[in-house]
Amino acid sequence: HLIDTKTGYPCNSDLASVSIISDSSFEADILSTVCYYLDYDKTIELQNKDIVGDFEAEFIYKDGSVRRTMGFERYEHKGED
Repeated sequence: HLIDTKTGYPCNSDLASVSIISDSSFEADILSTVCYYLDYDKTIELQNKDIVGDFEAEFIYKDGSVRRTMGFERYEHKGED
């Protein structure tokens, strides 16, 4: 449901999904949209600038590839405990 502000049509992207983990659901909602527009590398730059709260991001691409920020893995459940 993201609109390209230049065309008025849905954004054309190789991304299928951007997920954010944050202490604030409000920030996570905003960041998921912002990071979708920024792309992975610019999201890392944003994360390093420390102008928003701490967050981690996962980018899932339409080709099935996945990129995550450095701290994202600590939130993953990897099977039976």
